[in-house]
Amino acid sequence: MQLLKTVLLTAALALTFSACSEQQGEDADSTTDASLAVKNLLLICIDTVRADTFYALGKLEGDPLSKWEERGLVFTNAAAPAPWTVPSIASAFTGLWPNQHGAGLIAGFEEITVARAPPNALLSQARTIAEEARDSGFKTAAISASHWTFEPNDVDISRGFESFDKYAPTLQTLGDVFFADMVERWKEINAARGEARSLNFVHFLEAHNWHFDGERKLEKRLATFTPEQRAVYRKTAPARACEDEESMYCKRYLVYAHAVGVLRDVVAGMLDTLEANGSLQDTAIVLFADHGEEFNDHGDDNRVMPFKPPRWPYMGHGFSLYEEQLHVPLVVWHPGLEGEQIDHPVGLIDIAPSAAAWLGLDFIVPNSKAQMLHEQMARHGEPQERAIYGSHIANGEKQVSARVGPSKSIWYIPSDRTLYYDLENDPGERSPVQGSAQVMQFDRLFLEYDELQASEQSRAASFTDKQLKGLQAIGYLQGVESADELESNSHEPVDSLEPASSEEDNAQEAQQP
Repeated sequence: MQLLKTVLLTAALALTFSACSEQQGEDADSTTDASLAVKNLLLICIDTVRADTFYALGKLEGDPLSKWEERGLVFTNAAAPAPWTVPSIASAFTGLWPNQHGAGLIAGFEEITVARAPPNALLSQARTIAEEARDSGFKTAAISASHWTFEPNDVDISRGFESFDKYAPTLQTLGDVFFADMVERWKEINAARGEARSLNFVHFLEAHNWHFDGERKLEKRLATFTPEQRAVYRKTAPARACEDEESMYCKRYLVYAHAVGVLRDVVAGMLDTLEANGSLQDTAIVLFADHGEEFNDHGDDNRVMPFKPPRWPYMGHGFSLYEEQLHVPLVVWHPGLEGEQIDHPVGLIDIAPSAAAWLGLDFIVPNSKAQMLHEQMARHGEPQERAIYGSHIANGEKQVSARVGPSKSIWYIPSDRTLYYDLENDPGERSPVQGSAQVMQFDRLFLEYDELQASEQSRAASFTDKQLKGLQAIGYLQGVESADELESNSHEPVDSLEPASSEEDNAQEAQQP
């Protein structure tokens, strides 16, 4: 047991999780029943939406997405493979774990931080579903408010999209409304495609941005909430977020919950549009979040953080593998599938191979561990033996998580600490458990994940000064002055990264939703 940990620790120190082993295993099966064939695919990413908030808001009377959830496959235990955008979106688009596709790996071991070091790019051999669709004659379009996906860049996770429409938030416009124009643009693209087949990707950022607005704008938005709204959002709050309702943790959570609710309304409206114009009969829709968001859920865990905002150090994402950052909503609407709730674990890696099967694409994913989402209904009641992994943090010490059913473990590699959790009885991961069975099971799983790594080291991405400025506006690479300063092996501690202060808040008032 300890020997296994030593072997893995030594490998990680020498290679920082770059692999020397050949990939093994079978390709993901890209065939499916003809009754599940569809003409078009719509991928909707609601960035930074945690599953508990999303589903709790769906229980409210009058929520327009609830009626649609009854018609969809609702995966209540979907997991992101990483706690931030680049590695998670790459997994959703390729059907590979982060250590297989390379995107989002950040240089470092004891102290990793995307504040100073750029993420690695998607490996050239990791093919995306957008590439496969484009090469098969589909019209592929991305409509995005994320600087990671709204244009081609060196991270390369948007490979395969022919057209891009970008809606770029800045530090002064974090609280602005972008979704309305994005939806209108999506409608235009959808109407203009004619008889051509299409793969469209719409990436909303309101739940990523609104609660990080400057304090003056934040208070102004809170003042628009009715007492009933405020009470509803308060009920959905994580246990530690609103212990003091006047704290900034709580105030920012209330705005976050509001943004999630707004996005639920937006998605319902998009589905209404597809139904009204008849497109729902030949289109599969996949709604997912790339990661969640922490609101002081584990503010007492003494984690390693190369940067730690002094006012709200445990709010955000990218710095842990706890469920608040990995547990995400995932809903599929497919004309050949009836609505059903599926409670056993699945992963975002399942999206691309499943969607490719519905589209009839010859999407071969070497060594993929993805499963078909449309086959999950038949797995009700089966023993849960599948491993769901998490890795590639953006701030902290190198770590990896594994989950099988309700059992989960997080291994902090530099300090060689391993924690074990029973998510069925402890969904908040507050009380680690210990036992020889857990140790042996998860040591084996961590070794298996290590053995999946690509034989090629992914390269560090580079950015123009304009791209760098945009990424800094949404919280990345804030420890560098220019694109020339970026070094792939830099991981020094930097000053705090946190929401805009009230002094920074004066340039422009936020538009209210």
